[in-house]
Amino acid sequence: MANVGGIFSYRGFCFRQGCSIDGAICGLDGVTYDSECAAVGRGIPKDYDGPCRFLPVAGQRCPGADCSPLPPHCAGIIPPGACCPLCAGVVRFTFSPAQTLQLAQHTDSQLVTVQEMGKKLESLVQTAECRLGIYLGQGAELVVVVTPRWTPWTKVQLHACVSEAHRLSVLVTQKNPILEVNDLYSPPSKQKDAEVYCALLCRSMLCSIYSVELLPMNLEMEERE
Repeated sequence: MANVGGIFSYRGFCFRQGCSIDGAICGLDGVTYDSECAAVGRGIPKDYDGPCRFLPVAGQRCPGADCSPLPPHCAGIIPPGACCPLCAGVVRFTFSPAQTLQLAQHTDSQLVTVQEMGKKLESLVQTAECRLGIYLGQGAELVVVVTPRWTPWTKVQLHACVSEAHRLSVLVTQKNPILEVNDLYSPPSKQKDAEVYCALLCRSMLCSIYSVELLPMNLEMEERE
């Protein structure tokens, strides 16, 4: 990189569009990032411009937060732990910490990470124009945000991403077999290994989730006056 005069900007995939590298931002996880692209590269959507300095109140916009303007056809939703409304599909997963700890004991690293969970869920997103973000909310909850990948986006693209969020919530709620197939484990040969096998299938916490809530967003398909 130095040989061609390049300058290190952020870790992660190089985005040609869809995010900015100019100026620090506060991510939905409450962490300050050097740029929007730095946050998106870690799977975290932007909350507002500038460093994190507000204490969010559930469902309320933070006074003084530099929020991005919403397009006229989207009323937006304020994700859990956020200050600003966002045009996205939002799902809140509540999981069992005790069960997750037990599942982690059967993984190679003894750890179950949010990033691993995000990669697993993102592999289930079928619309190429949608990007999945994930972060820890308050208590034992994970918040998944599905947003259009590029800007400016269309109403059709946003509607598709909201539908993807709904589809993810249904897959997890119904414990769809596709969640197990993606783990690429072979069934145990002995009955006594069945419990361990189940834990391996659930290594990314999908089986420890016991509550799923799709947060409603007011998507206005007609232009507002």
